[in-house]
Amino acid sequence: MKENMINVTNVRLNLVKDSKILAYASVTINDSFIISGIRLYEGSKGKFIVFPTRKNKSGKIFDIAFPCSNEAREKILNEIQVKYVDEITK
Repeated sequence: MKENMINVTNVRLNLVKDSKILAYASVTINDSFIISGIRLYEGSKGKFIVFPTRKNKSGKIFDIAFPCSNEAREKILNEIQVKYVDEITK
């Protein structure tokens, strides 16, 4: 993957109190594609994100949107974490 292929151009957060979820995020990619419903969690190995999912009629859960590479996932996670730290330190 080329490093400049994905550019997170905006991150919006809704902080969550008293929950395992730290925040819900909406991320804009390259000023042209928005992914809403990303959840930020604190796990035993640090913060991680879960992309939006949906349950089908039989109850199986499947991903709606997700990165195609670990590099893209890490870049999105990093941008969300930076915004999260900004928000909680205001």
